[in-house]
Amino acid sequence: MQKRVLILTAVFVWMLSWSVNAGVRYDIADFESAGPKGDVGVVSVGDATFFKLGLSPDLKLGGLELGLGLNLYVPITDGADYPSDLSFLSLRHIGYTHKDLFGIKGGRLTGVNLGHGLLMDNFDTGSGGSAEMSMDKAGVLAFARLGSLKIHTLATAQALYGVRTTLRLPESLVLGMPVEVGASYITDQEGVGDSSDSTSVTRVKQDGYSADVSLPIGGKLFTPYVEYANLVDQGTGLSAGFYGKLGSKFDYRAAYRVLEKGFAPGYFNQAYYAQSFDFETDALKEDVAGILAQVNADLMGVAKAGAMYENYSGTQLLTWALGWKRIQNVAGVVNYTQTFQEEVNPVADATLIYYTHKPFDVIINVKRVYQDDGSFTESYNSGFRLNLDRLVPSIF
Repeated sequence: MQKRVLILTAVFVWMLSWSVNAGVRYDIADFESAGPKGDVGVVSVGDATFFKLGLSPDLKLGGLELGLGLNLYVPITDGADYPSDLSFLSLRHIGYTHKDLFGIKGGRLTGVNLGHGLLMDNFDTGSGGSAEMSMDKAGVLAFARLGSLKIHTLATAQALYGVRTTLRLPESLVLGMPVEVGASYITDQEGVGDSSDSTSVTRVKQDGYSADVSLPIGGKLFTPYVEYANLVDQGTGLSAGFYGKLGSKFDYRAAYRVLEKGFAPGYFNQAYYAQSFDFETDALKEDVAGILAQVNADLMGVAKAGAMYENYSGTQLLTWALGWKRIQNVAGVVNYTQTFQEEVNPVADATLIYYTHKPFDVIINVKRVYQDDGSFTESYNSGFRLNLDRLVPSIF
């Protein structure tokens, strides 16, 4: 372990570091047609089935954007109780940004990174439970810029909080080169205890922190980095690599990581609320080293595809996502996630919309959480999405 740390320290002296919006996951909202919508259909949560009638209005008040979910659920299964995963009122999204000085967004947050991925990587506040949105899956992410200092804060409805600061140093201090120094702290004050979708998901309370330095010598094209992360009372990790972006169509990152016994890279990730994690059984049993490589591509503005590959001393992980706008009347997203654990339990979810040219479109959501023995639990909802822009003219 010490030898590997010395190697990474040498790499640090040579290249310094970065901060990146990493992760591989797409949301159907980025690919579907805009406009107010309603939902009529069937929702399955665990062993219970419900008829759903919903309305999803989007409101704009000056620079403020607000998206609500108003839902009515009627049980179809005899004796079914309303699970906590169903919400009659949900905040789908809220957003406001004033130039690059301050901003806020809320709702179900995906792709959140406080740092460079070693501690928090593509965090998703709503990955647990069914595919339905509820207030328990919401979070708020805000930022403010004070000169060369930028502060991000994160808060979720399930009592996970985070803060990140980045400071851009004067170029005159480091041989005329641009250098950014960052620090992050994350705390889950309640842990995870969710049994809303037939499968119990548990995690203990956990704190973590990280520190990093970035050197954007190539602007958006090429930025080397180094990052140190610690999961309190568990273990530490060290990462060095680079990332970049070619125009608006292609971005990449690559890293070499040294991980200590007890550590879990990207512990706060996109499956955080969907998969159980026990440090006694799932964290590293010995010191290891490995690589990470990721690419994301915009395919002619019609589709997006991304993949992330990790290999830690023989433990291989693959996460990928595909999303596309309307092609032959169908738009959709498919996400497949493998996060680091001693036993890898993937999570897969998909959303498809079929456009009918009528006042309603057909929408299907499916989510699977795989178990150690190869079995899986599945939740789904299906039904009709009312396009109110098409519905109103058809009435008259």
